[in-house]
Amino acid sequence: MEENKYLFGEKQQFRQIWLWALLLAAVLPIPGVLIYQLITGQPAGDNPAPVTVLVILMLFVVLPLLLGFYYAKLTMRISREGIFFGWNFPSGALNRIAWPEIRECKIIQYKFVGLGYHVSMRYGTVYNVKGNLGLRIVKKDGTEYLIGTEKPDELQAALTEYYAGAILPGQAAVSGTGGAGGRKGI
Repeated sequence: MEENKYLFGEKQQFRQIWLWALLLAAVLPIPGVLIYQLITGQPAGDNPAPVTVLVILMLFVVLPLLLGFYYAKLTMRISREGIFFGWNFPSGALNRIAWPEIRECKIIQYKFVGLGYHVSMRYGTVYNVKGNLGLRIVKKDGTEYLIGTEKPDELQAALTEYYAGAILPGQAAVSGTGGAGGRKGI
């Protein structure tokens, strides 16, 4: 699908200062100890880790963790075909929910549900980078999703445009009962 066929598009990344401060505080001791031991030739502490272990930790824990958070992107797109969303890794392929599969679709304000990708008892499968606004989707089969957004007004406009005039191929009217009109909690 071509980019210009989307009514709405958003990409989010982990760029919160507090998050990076926590990440760096958690992982900086490893390269710090490694550099100290390499420069001075002296072990650090009473029970020092060998340089080999520190190098392995750097290569297989610290660097992948930092690069993963830096390059991770959450993408959401709205088109006449449906809602597309997901992370840029491992494959970069977006999940697709076609409009006829959706029972309810609305922007909500939510309490903190954590960051990243996880399952919540209250919201189903959560895709979140930051904030407390997101698109709540309930499929007709009962599967639930919450996709965080930093552009609630643009998302609302795309949902309103879809619900106001989109007719799916082979249908006389739009499926679903939720619509985009109810921004509860905002």
